[in-house]
Amino acid sequence: VKGDYAYVCGTEDITIINISDLRHPQIVATLADDVINDFLSVCRIIDNHLIINGQEWVNAGSLRVLIFDLTNPAVPTLVSQKDLPYRFIQNYWYSKGRMVFVPFGTLWSLGGQQGDFAAFDYSDFSDPKFLGALYGFQTDAGGIDGGGPDQIRTAIPIGARYALLGLGDSQGSNDSSRGRILTVDTLNPAQMSVVHETTVPGTKYMVGLGLVDQTLWVLGTNYSTAEWEADFPYPDITLSAFDATNPLDLKLLKSIPMQGITSTGMAWTTMTSLGNGFIAINNLQLDGNPVLMVVDVNDPLNPRYSTLAVAANLGEIQRRGNIVFAASDAGLGLYDIGQVLGLSYTAQVQIPKNTGGSVVPSQAPRLRAEAD
Repeated sequence: VKGDYAYVCGTEDITIINISDLRHPQIVATLADDVINDFLSVCRIIDNHLIINGQEWVNAGSLRVLIFDLTNPAVPTLVSQKDLPYRFIQNYWYSKGRMVFVPFGTLWSLGGQQGDFAAFDYSDFSDPKFLGALYGFQTDAGGIDGGGPDQIRTAIPIGARYALLGLGDSQGSNDSSRGRILTVDTLNPAQMSVVHETTVPGTKYMVGLGLVDQTLWVLGTNYSTAEWEADFPYPDITLSAFDATNPLDLKLLKSIPMQGITSTGMAWTTMTSLGNGFIAINNLQLDGNPVLMVVDVNDPLNPRYSTLAVAANLGEIQRRGNIVFAASDAGLGLYDIGQVLGLSYTAQVQIPKNTGGSVVPSQAPRLRAEAD
């Protein structure tokens, strides 16, 4: 979100929505429909530029980078378009200044999985560059080939130096024996290294990570097989809290099962701080129906959650003031969280042509990559 505009990154284009009247948002333009076609696009705004990192949904051959100048937020101008030889972006990426960190991963059609965590330098928006990867891409073999043995399901920064990566422990197969969090030293992006590993009890894969003050909140599934179906509802979801005061020594505080909750595709689930000790979680279902979840995390030893029924599985949630923005197949939903616990529906705008998406704030749908 920038000023009076929200940018929804979908599978067919980028939709620009005027949100000056929050109860009556209006589509004003689309862009990049000539290069985004059945495409996964994951976006951020950095230094007044809209950054789109994306790829084809199936058999992706490269990481496609589109960068738009938002000097005129209603009419962005293309600064650069570049294909980088790294494929299978797995989840939402994050940035530290103009340093960009991206999780990658895929399931191979003949069985097995791979993944990596890579750093890119976007200091020159006209020429983004690859800096390094945790396991080391083999670009001559097609990008991710030669990466680590597990999909990197989710990644978040912690402090100025470290990243936390959520993954399983499959050893390259489709089945994981435990859910893990890797603490990665990113001080030198060209030579990143794992400095600590934490097992999350009662899980086989990580679904989402979120940091609120010094507490790390972890969503995991105890379902052991990474299924090929993109919309598979992963059951046995657990919410855990860790003391993250020291990223090199995460300490488990509490773990609770979430009865009836599933996660679609086990990817693209994020935790967004709502302030006042509350977080929102997307891409979940209760008894098979899509919901927006709000969790009271004021007491890490006693988290409490509630759900709001929504029209479709939500993409990444973004917040500005008391308004939460959440994109889905049904369009862009706006929710007033002024009462926080009394979450209420505000408005929704239908976005034509898009089959999913993420809404982009000033610092955002799901991928199932098939390999040939």
